[in-house]
Amino acid sequence: MFSLVSLWKTDDNIYLTEKTGEITFDHNGEEHTANWQQIRQLQKCEDGQLCTMSRLTYQAANPKPIERQRVETCLKVFCNETKEALIEHPELRKENVDGTVLFLEKVITFFKIMNVKSLYEDQKQNDPLRAGISSPHDKQLQILTDFAHFADKLKGFQGKRIKIDSRHGHCHPSHLFGCCRYDKITIT
Repeated sequence: MFSLVSLWKTDDNIYLTEKTGEITFDHNGEEHTANWQQIRQLQKCEDGQLCTMSRLTYQAANPKPIERQRVETCLKVFCNETKEALIEHPELRKENVDGTVLFLEKVITFFKIMNVKSLYEDQKQNDPLRAGISSPHDKQLQILTDFAHFADKLKGFQGKRIKIDSRHGHCHPSHLFGCCRYDKITIT
């Protein structure tokens, strides 16, 4: 089993190490592309501005290999602020950022569910996805399973499937349930 920190670093690294900086994926039968260049473009648009829409820094958008291992760097990319800034930033409105936004949304949702620290976090954060998983019927389990299948089908350069050694450690549905801190679930 991998720690949450390792998962952040894995998602950031697969995105950056693809030759084109693009990840292709399927969503509801349609093919979408997440493009790292759009993250860099957003950071450039906000660079030097007094007020910014995202938390991106130059280091987060252009990390060196050692910087990719810092969770803090990854959190500046995989967060709601970056997702919303891609949608709303006036200089990016002409760009087709739908694939990048959708990819960020899926990863953010996955980590929201996986990073629950208390049973009542959903009430504190006013976010039902942050509820502790206490039943095999909780909707979070279906979201995690869907994410596992999503991650298993990611494609990179020239449509080749992305091979991630740790993918099966943290995304395979049978391993996801072991991640739940308040695990009272029996897998049948």
